[in-house]
Amino acid sequence: MEDPTLVDRKIKRLRTLTADIDNVYFNIKSERHSYYQALLSLGDRRVAPAIAAAERNGQNWHAAVAEAGIDGDFYIFRDRTHDTMLPWDIIDGGMKATFFHSEYEKGLREEWTLPPKRAQENARLLPVIQ
Repeated sequence: MEDPTLVDRKIKRLRTLTADIDNVYFNIKSERHSYYQALLSLGDRRVAPAIAAAERNGQNWHAAVAEAGIDGDFYIFRDRTHDTMLPWDIIDGGMKATFFHSEYEKGLREEWTLPPKRAQENARLLPVIQ
């Protein structure tokens, strides 16, 4: 996991940059909480023992993952190539996989996809965060 102090600084910076944009609100939980959310959303059936352990121990996810012998970093930070099957790939949400792949590639290149409806906010925010 990334250093919590660095994550806190990034969160504060994002709050500052977006404070004056209408209808933009942050609801950020702790880095630890987000880590386990990512594990559950990106994990496969091999994460099930950790879910069972968390139910037994009162939702202590750190202890549950350790007890189950799960390497959370493997699921969260592994390389996801174009042929990797993700847990939600069985759901048809109406968007093509090629769109998600192109967005992923843009993210790796640190490029933005900015919605045209928010052109005014985008023009004001983008130079600040680049």
